[in-house]
Amino acid sequence: MKYYKWIADGLPIYGMGAYDLSGKWQYVEGPLSACENGFHVCRADQVHYWIGTELWEVEISDETINCGNKICCRGIRFVRRLAWDKDKMIRYAWCCAFATADTRAAVYAHAAAAAFTFTAAVYAHAAAIWARNADQRAWIEAGLGEELED
Repeated sequence: MKYYKWIADGLPIYGMGAYDLSGKWQYVEGPLSACENGFHVCRADQVHYWIGTELWEVEISDETINCGNKICCRGIRFVRRLAWDKDKMIRYAWCCAFATADTRAAVYAHAAAAAFTFTAAVYAHAAAIWARNADQRAWIEAGLGEELED
């Protein structure tokens, strides 16, 4: 099974610190706890719940916790960066905004398009999730082509 990790300009989307993207294994110490201690990754069917400026294929250690829309693991190794870029993120933000019929989301998408504002794209993405739009996975998959595998 393949796993994926969203990051924002080389940094965690949530949390602190930086990742070693060189392919070396990284580990956390202490008890695994979702949203508190561990690396958070996703399977292909969970990628659309999250967004970032970079999407990486990763390998993970055996010790994991299934958290519903993500997986928390003890160790991670960045394998390769997928073809997710500024233009794809902006198009995705626009798709999310228009799917919600929410003018606030459209404003955030416009901000993302104008300034590549990661936060704006996150708000557009969240608006589409709140609207329970099932097309998000298709939009991300269309942007990534055949790179995203189950």
